[in-house]
Formats: sequence, C-alpha cells, structure tokens
Amino acid sequence: MRLVVSGYYGFGNSGDEAVLAAMVAAFRRRDPRIELVVVSGDPANTRQVHGVAATGRGLAGTMRALLSSHGLVSGGGGLLQDRSSTRSLLYYAGVMLLARLLRRPVFVYGQGIGPVRGRIGRAAARMALRGAAYLSVRDQASLDAARDLGVQRPIEVTADPAIAMAITRASRGRIVVAMRPASDWIGFEDALVDALRDLARTQHVTFVAMDITEDRELAVRLVERVGAAELADYADLDELGAIIGAADVVIGMRLHALVLAAAAGVRFIGLPYDPKVESFAAAVGQPTVDAAIRGGALAALARAQWDTDVTAYRRKATELATRAERPADAILALLDDGLSA
Repeated sequence: MRLVVSGYYGFGNSGDEAVLAAMVAAFRRRDPRIELVVVSGDPANTRQVHGVAATGRGLAGTMRALLSSHGLVSGGGGLLQDRSSTRSLLYYAGVMLLARLLRRPVFVYGQGIGPVRGRIGRAAARMALRGAAYLSVRDQASLDAARDLGVQRPIEVTADPAIAMAITRASRGRIVVAMRPASDWIGFEDALVDALRDLARTQHVTFVAMDITEDRELAVRLVERVGAAELADYADLDELGAIIGAADVVIGMRLHALVLAAAAGVRFIGLPYDPKVESFAAAVGQPTVDAAIRGGALAALARAQWDTDVTAYRRKATELATRAERPADAILALLDDGLSA
C-alpha cells in the first residue's frame, strides 16, 4: 500500500516535523510494509529524517506521486486556514483537489481547520473537504470551522497527531520557553523578561526556537534581555523532546511546544496568540494568560504550576494520544475495504 502525505514539511518547523513523525509511526505500527511518499519543501532532508520517500512540492512531482499511490493523506497541522496566507490555503486545498481529479481518495488526518475568512479561500476549503473520503480534525474548534464552511458530512474529532510522540519525562529544574513573533504580543515581551529574570534565580531558563526561520532571532534577543538564560540548539526531534521532557514548566506560544509538553506530562502555560493554543490548553486543563499579564503574576503562576496535581492533566493527555491515532486505523480500514472490493 502506498500513500502520499501532504503538509508543511521540510521547512524547519519542528512542530510540523513532529506531526509527520507521529503519523509515520502510527501507520507503520499498523502496517510495517506501508510506503509513504511525503510532499516536502526539502525532500532530501525528509527522506533522511523520517525514513520515507519524498518528492518536491512542484506539480509534476506531486502528480507522479499521486498516480502511483492508493490515496492522499492531508495533514496534520493547520493547513486549511488563511491566517498565515490565502496562498498557503489554496496550495493545500489544490493538492487535495488534484488527488480527486486523478481519482485518488483523500483522507484528512487530524487537521486544524480555520480561520478561513476570505471568499475564495472559503470556497476552496469547502470543495476540498467535501470531496474527502475521510475527515478528522484535531479539536472542536476545527469541527466548528468546517461546519461554518458548510461541510455537513461526518467528521471525527481526534487530536493533534504529535501528542502521540513518545517523550521521556525527566525533570531537572528547568523552565522551557517557546516564543514566536506575533504583532499583538510585542508588549508582552517586557513582562516575560521580568518573569524569567525572577524565575532564573532558582530555575534554568531555556529557550527553544521551534521554527528555525521565524523564531530564532526573537529567541536570541530574549536570551540577551533575560541574561541568565540560554538558547538550546537541537539536532532532531529526539533532542527537542529531551529538552522539553526535562522541564518543570513550559511557557509557550508555539502550539507544538505545548503538545510535546503534554506528551511528556510536563505542565505548561499557554500564550494564545491563536485560538488553537487556547483550544489545546482547555482540552488538557492547563492555564493560559493574555498579553496584558504582568511579569510578577506570570512568575507566580509558573511557580504555582510546579505544585499542581498532574493526575487529571496526564490522564487527559493520554486519552488524546489514543484518539490521535484513530485516523490511521480508519484510513487503512477504508483502503483495505476498497482494495479488496
């Protein structure tokens, strides 16, 4: 069996790479012989890191991959949204529609959908989703967004695939911080710096750049402002997981820093620049703060997190990890039925 996988892969975003790694692992646990071809911005890197076949994002390569496959897996991650850009949404919807044009079934794997505000983007997303053979989304907000687009067919609510990553918990007195540029959170930086200077008196403060292109410059500036802090370099997802797994608390804007924290059972504080952060934090019962919080209050909240009972939190995270792999079962079952028919 051969499947093409489409998503934001090969661009140095560790969150999306974690999503891909989790999906590859889920499929291989169920069918060790499955062949996966990933549409990637850096095919050579994707082949090396994930041990899969890969092709570039050009039309010719994507068509060849689809024609030699049994179907397209679209996801995970937030692909059908125009917050980043309409162009990105149209690309991912276009790949889905191309698969249908080539008579290949489309399977949506734990995607985050929305917001989609533009008329053209809404039409493209609606067409792409309505034509899918199987639809699953990562949270209730994505289900609501799909319904708002006019997609009334059955949709399974699962979870972000990355929460099924295996990450070892090894607390070592560390605060891990994962920021990203966000125009409406610029004023928050002063409060964050004040809080981290306070916390650094008793904890090691470590920044991670989840997206190499977007996050590193901000992380370097914040490290310099905090003073007693470091920017952790990591070579792969295992090293990133070890950094997050060694934290007492993760403070993060980046969704997948929080998802990986939950996978390791590490408490976190979410900074919801985007509704997806608020949605995930609510799903596992972890706090969020808004951009108006003061540094003293943020430091106090971080310290309070160290003493909270994590039993319910870790149970919820485990439940989400189980749900996160449901799409792999559903997709393979549908393909088995179709191939044997």
